[in-house]
Amino acid sequence: MQTTQWTLIEKLRDPQNSDAWERFVIIYFPSVVWALQRKGLRLQEAEEVAQGIMLSVSQSLAKRPHDRERAKFRTWLNRITRNAAINAMRRQPLDAPAGGDETWMQLQEVASDDPDAVLFEEEHRKQLFLAASIEVEKEFASDTWAAFWRTAVLGETPETVARDLGKQVGSVYAARSRVTHRLRERVESMQDFS
Repeated sequence: MQTTQWTLIEKLRDPQNSDAWERFVIIYFPSVVWALQRKGLRLQEAEEVAQGIMLSVSQSLAKRPHDRERAKFRTWLNRITRNAAINAMRRQPLDAPAGGDETWMQLQEVASDDPDAVLFEEEHRKQLFLAASIEVEKEFASDTWAAFWRTAVLGETPETVARDLGKQVGSVYAARSRVTHRLRERVESMQDFS
């Protein structure tokens, strides 16, 4: 998941595309709230500012063409988030990051010198994994999911998990492999929205 897929950007240009916007919010809203809290905003204020950022993204994408070669979407989003946090701390109106030409200029910049960009990317990946996990968990029996989660996420040994679940060690490995494969597929399909 190196870059944001441009199919999402194209889909988000249509404010009526509720599926694209819902997916965008599910994946990005928690990351933006997290980044705002990391900058010092309280949860409620961070959520309000994040809503303004989502509006800013909507307005900016609807207004302008985008140069795929010169900008990275998450770099742009991280800059908007950082600027929104600064504005909120200065007690400027919450809709101050709503963009226009200034926001678009930020989108055209190639890279961010912001050290928080790496942390923002890491948080985004976590949110993408969690969103995919919520969807994929429903596809598996609870003991299969538990075998995966306990070994792959919590780091428990397959032997311990097999004993606790009353399964063979090979079954735990197989369960982990099946769920991991399905999660990878789901994350790849979600990359159009990341």
